[in-house]
Amino acid sequence: MIGQRGRPPSDADLIDAVREGKIEAYGKLYERHVRAANLLAMQLSNSSSDADDLVSDAFAKVLAALRTGGGPGAAFRPYLLTAVRHAAYDRTRKEKRLELAGDIEEVPGAVRATSVPFRDKAVEDLDQALAATAFASLPERWQTVLWHTAIEGQSPGEIAPLLGLTANGVSAMAFRAREGLRKAFLQAHVAQEPAERCRATVTKLGAWTRGGLKGREAVQLDAHMDDCAECRKLASELADVNGALRGVIAPIVLGTGTAGYLAAAGKGTAVSISATSWFGVAASAAAVVVVAGSGVVTSDNGNAPQAAAPITSTIATAGVTPTTTPGSTTTSGTTAAGTTATGTTAGGATPITEPNGPNPPAATSTTTVTVGEAKLSATAPTTMAMSTNGPPDEMNIGISNTGSAPTTVPTLTLALPDEIKTVGPGNVPEGSIGCPASKGTVTCTGGQTLAPGQTIKFKLRLQAGPKATNGTITGNAGPLQLSIVVTIS
Repeated sequence: MIGQRGRPPSDADLIDAVREGKIEAYGKLYERHVRAANLLAMQLSNSSSDADDLVSDAFAKVLAALRTGGGPGAAFRPYLLTAVRHAAYDRTRKEKRLELAGDIEEVPGAVRATSVPFRDKAVEDLDQALAATAFASLPERWQTVLWHTAIEGQSPGEIAPLLGLTANGVSAMAFRAREGLRKAFLQAHVAQEPAERCRATVTKLGAWTRGGLKGREAVQLDAHMDDCAECRKLASELADVNGALRGVIAPIVLGTGTAGYLAAAGKGTAVSISATSWFGVAASAAAVVVVAGSGVVTSDNGNAPQAAAPITSTIATAGVTPTTTPGSTTTSGTTAAGTTATGTTAGGATPITEPNGPNPPAATSTTTVTVGEAKLSATAPTTMAMSTNGPPDEMNIGISNTGSAPTTVPTLTLALPDEIKTVGPGNVPEGSIGCPASKGTVTCTGGQTLAPGQTIKFKLRLQAGPKATNGTITGNAGPLQLSIVVTIS
């Protein structure tokens, strides 16, 4: 079976073939999605045999739905996973309500229970949250690409066969789908009739998220959000549609198995769940090696890159021997935790270039944590110059995987000095994560799969108030510690 332009058939092609009676097409769907079904089933059952039964039941129900003209159109995996969860909950209910009957006696309701078409109330109740309402309004192919990219964190290359597209085609569709979700989310919020004083702000948040507001409009909107927690929350959700999907849609489909499924789908990366942060990466208990190297940045006025002053450190837990670069100078000491700290002057770190902005060139530091076969690095400026009552200053923090195995982008958490705030990310380019408007502490949700050699940036726009003074931004991205000195002029 061949899809369009000679590529393998997409899930939608295979689904159409099953509806036409070509049962072999269902075998291909089974091969593509059985691992995902098994991962969720293991989270919802007590044994591997029970998990196998749940998977078999789910595939059988989906096949029956397709044969009768129902079932999914393109979003096969979310539909299948909902069927797995439905089967698990149905089994639990039956076990709790077990009734013994004689061999000849018919169990009450048996015919009705086995003849009702498969439906899942969780999917029908998507309008319980605005993000869910927005997601449900999207075309099914957009729902599919958002599920696989934003929730499961798969790469465009992995998703391409499912949609019958090239990897570039998947990336383009994902971009359109995210923009469509933002617009639908905003429309759903407007339909809820926000407070009178918020209506003008809400109608402009879409343009603000894309960096389309300038001058007085931008200043007025920023001033309103300083005093309105509801609009700040909405702006944060618009900027982080991936986080909204993981926080709302994934639990609706996956139920109580959400955390375990997403952790397993992410190849074992540690997962924690909270209202503000879906994913977090924990350091290995066996050993954590931190190596920092020199950074290179591009000047904000477009001048040639300049080498930054090397700022490096190596931290190793007991049983790990830190390594130094040949020709480097090393000093050692002992930290309060009993670990060995080594300062190293090294070179050759892969630079992450800062985009143009109002600030002069600043040094960057690169910190790397090795956990298993993955190697997570953070590159951030070591200093940042700001002026009071000036326009927002852009800051980017790059997270790279320089190891040989995939990992998960950690959530970035930063403590901001007094009178310094984030005003939202503005236009967020592909390959970046926008950080929301916040004061005191800003949390930028990660969670995407970070393939070997891949880099993703957290984008923040910072603004200093009239009473701002020099201070330090501190925080972490999972096990990676960050410290940025802020100078106010």
